[in-house]
Amino acid sequence: APGTQTTCALDKVRFYAVPEVSVLDEEGVNLHKSAKWQVCSKEVLPQWTAVATFFAEKVARETGVCVGIIDCNWGGTSASAWMDEETLKSSSATTVYFDDYREKYDGDYEKYLRELADYNAYSAEWEPKKDALYKERPDIGWNEVEELLGPCRWPGPIGPKSPFRPCGLYSTMLCTCAPYSLRGFIYYQGESDDIHPQVYDTLLTNMIGLWRKTFMDLDLPFVFVQLPTFVNRDDPDLTTWGSIRKCQENVARTVKNAYMAVTLDLGTYNNIHPPKKKGVGERLADLALSCVYGLKDEASVTGPFVKDAVKTGDSIVISFKNAPFGLDIGAIAENYDIPEGYADRFYDALECPAGFIRGFEIAGSDGVFCPADVKVVGTGEDQRFVLSAPGLDAPCHAAYGRHNWQVTTVFGKNGLPLAPFTV
Repeated sequence: APGTQTTCALDKVRFYAVPEVSVLDEEGVNLHKSAKWQVCSKEVLPQWTAVATFFAEKVARETGVCVGIIDCNWGGTSASAWMDEETLKSSSATTVYFDDYREKYDGDYEKYLRELADYNAYSAEWEPKKDALYKERPDIGWNEVEELLGPCRWPGPIGPKSPFRPCGLYSTMLCTCAPYSLRGFIYYQGESDDIHPQVYDTLLTNMIGLWRKTFMDLDLPFVFVQLPTFVNRDDPDLTTWGSIRKCQENVARTVKNAYMAVTLDLGTYNNIHPPKKKGVGERLADLALSCVYGLKDEASVTGPFVKDAVKTGDSIVISFKNAPFGLDIGAIAENYDIPEGYADRFYDALECPAGFIRGFEIAGSDGVFCPADVKVVGTGEDQRFVLSAPGLDAPCHAAYGRHNWQVTTVFGKNGLPLAPFTV
């Protein structure tokens, strides 16, 4: 019966993997025909996507009903691969993906096939060596990997058979399972679109609308992950992921039945595949249990967000919503430790003079951000942060979580992190 809880509900989870098919040739069609629903067992469980499995297990456990996962994804792809041409061209902002494609594919199909064969042969040798090297030295930097093994040529030549081409996987994968009856979507993506972060909210909004139309339900819930923090040891300091997070927040605010799980604290330094899959899956599940199934209070499954940013003389005062008991300041997240060698390179750009409250920045009318001194005033739901910086007499903007990677030290009393913001 609904509401029944058991220790583990994997026996109530079913899994269907849409085959990774980039072209609907005879081989691709046969792969789709052979795909089947699976019941959980120790043999098949390691092949299931971890985030979706943790999501489904928690929903099944707390509702007492069977939950099915349709796993339709291809790692490293852009959202543009999961849209049709009409939708991607419906906004002038997102036609940039077609411009990128034309730059990479000149229309010479035979040359493309030769380049693809060469890439496949190269990768067949390179990938196992890379996996073995990471197993032996998990903390190795990416630059050293390429120095030892040669350059990584992923994702290979872009052309008519590439899963990374615009609009390809929409027809070869997504449409093959539509219009299956769904309760909603869960979605974890955005990393591959940081090349065009300024258009991501438009891209994601239009994709959500297309998917709902494809599955013949314009109100289907869309529960998605806001990007965590990440940087490779050898990467420069960037803010592209911060821009994606801002776009994701815009989508959660403006798109009906779209709900965002904040995961700023679940990223891992030097690992683009963070291992904390359970935390991500269960935060998605909590949002679904609250916003879709109506079984949880929404305030209990979401962390604090910025409510207001008020300019007051030489400071900006930040107040918060969904923090009725105030903030847990200085709580140590799992990614709190500053990795060796990182601080000397560019971490000082994020360090707050006030000490442990890191990641807050402030800017004047020129939009140039600098570290902010953070003064905490008030208590409980009236708690506020007063941001200022020496020499900045008229601040106009404030931000938190603007960089690709940072430690996370501000949480709600429910243990969920403060959402990133730029105001």
